[in-house]
Amino acid sequence: MMIKLLTTLFFLTAVVNAASNNSETCYTVQLLSSYKSQANSGFSEEEYPKDCKVMTLNKTQTVRCGCYDKYAPAEARLKELKGEYKKALVAMTYKHRFDGKNIAYSLTPDSIVQGTAPKDDLSLDDIQEQNTTIDTSKYTLTNDDLTSGENGLALDAALEILKAQNLEIKAAKIDVEAAKANEGTASGMNWGKLTFQQDVARSNDALSVFGFKLSSREATFGDFGFSEFSNTNPNILNVQPKDLNYPGYRNFFQSKLKYELPLFTGFAISSYEDIMKEMSKMKKLDKDKIENEKIYQLRKSYYDVALLDTSIAHLNIVMNNINILENTTKTMIEVGYAKKVDLLEVQAKKGNVTRLLVQMKANKELLLQYISFLLNKKVTEIRTPKTDVPMPAYTDAQILKTNLDIKRATEGLAIRKSMQGAAEGAFYPTVGAFGEVSTADNTFLGDASDHKAYTIGARLTWNLFNGGTDNSKLEKAKLDRLKMSSQVQLAKEGIALKIAKIRTKIKSINVEIASLEKELALANAIYENYEYRYKEKLVSMSDVIIKQSLQIEKILQLQQAKNKRTEAVFALEKLANGEN
Repeated sequence: MMIKLLTTLFFLTAVVNAASNNSETCYTVQLLSSYKSQANSGFSEEEYPKDCKVMTLNKTQTVRCGCYDKYAPAEARLKELKGEYKKALVAMTYKHRFDGKNIAYSLTPDSIVQGTAPKDDLSLDDIQEQNTTIDTSKYTLTNDDLTSGENGLALDAALEILKAQNLEIKAAKIDVEAAKANEGTASGMNWGKLTFQQDVARSNDALSVFGFKLSSREATFGDFGFSEFSNTNPNILNVQPKDLNYPGYRNFFQSKLKYELPLFTGFAISSYEDIMKEMSKMKKLDKDKIENEKIYQLRKSYYDVALLDTSIAHLNIVMNNINILENTTKTMIEVGYAKKVDLLEVQAKKGNVTRLLVQMKANKELLLQYISFLLNKKVTEIRTPKTDVPMPAYTDAQILKTNLDIKRATEGLAIRKSMQGAAEGAFYPTVGAFGEVSTADNTFLGDASDHKAYTIGARLTWNLFNGGTDNSKLEKAKLDRLKMSSQVQLAKEGIALKIAKIRTKIKSINVEIASLEKELALANAIYENYEYRYKEKLVSMSDVIIKQSLQIEKILQLQQAKNKRTEAVFALEKLANGEN
């Protein structure tokens, strides 16, 4: 869509070139114009900047400032004056208008009859000069309609807002914090585990009641049934003491504090710590990648708006000159210099420009809405950068060093190394130690000091055989590491290839731009010749349009080449993860 718009834009720009190629004309900033109804009414030059002059054209007075060969300085001067003069615009005029005193030009059918302007002495330049003050506000979008200005949001400020407020970047930052929390989970395993256990029970089970009493250090001989022991009973060994086998109900409260510490885990814990640290780095790189992508999108949007601003500004000049040409053609028809078909051609182009202006303004509004989405903030005005993107100074080595894809591949390899270490840990024994202190009673913490008990110990566990499962896991970990190592090398070579392609493309485009600029200069010269011959009635408007088409073809090719160069430079910056 943008290419189609630019194609039509440059086709219409030929009207501007017809005036700008004339060495006798220049660009100027028109502050205002007014119909002079009385002989003594008008503007005073003392009220305006020093580079401004009051000019009288027919019965209209206008104030114009500066006389520039190029459009750019006129546009810059317009920005300086726009704050005070809201209706200011860039127009075309003759250089001699800024020399000597003001001269009034007039061309009407009545004056021709009166002999004040003989038909044979008329030229298209005279007619164009007469019509340079027409009101084009009905058809054009002035700078007041543009949302790009000095008070708008600058790109540097937008980048800071993007990093702080973009929703995707915020989510990526949360992922980074979550990964850092996982680091603490792995490292905490080195410090072991301290647990408190409180048991509460009530039972009349013989074994349980006897155990409760032993745990609380309250067992007696009577609990063994000694009350039924008798030396005179020959069957004493066959007696089943009731006190031992049928105890009464008893409550049991045991409080236990236990600490377990891993002394050696076959390097498993240290491997998991490394994995978690590398995962944190990976999440950080993921966040950087998202941030880099959003920065790329924001910068590209800013430069797209700059291109639209330039196109809209040129279209405003085209519309202004089309209106001039329309009135000029009408006058030429009246004096017999042109035909009605010439006027129809001009009016058709005028309608196309009006449509394009509306489309471009709509596209610009969409870009501003997308910028607002990226910044998570309503943006109605921005300060656009220069449309020409400077060539980055990154070397190939610097790009390879900072490229996020290579960094992510490198971190992936480090994770695979740590995972292989964890798999190797299955072949080592594990050693742990523990210690506990407890107290028990038939009441909660009853006689806790007297009933307390201590236990310390250690345990070694060694998996000697599990059907070859550990071997399979280790072999898989080794293969994954080997694969990731190849991917790292592939990433480096792939990025290096992309860098070489982009640099070669930029060099080729630079040569193409230089060649097209020369071809455009030739096309301009040819068109200027035909434009002059049209004024002298030696060629028709159709002949001029044919030469316009050849000229516009070169202009379009040059613009497309510059657009390709801009895209290539952005691609190179994206590989280097640069913002400038």
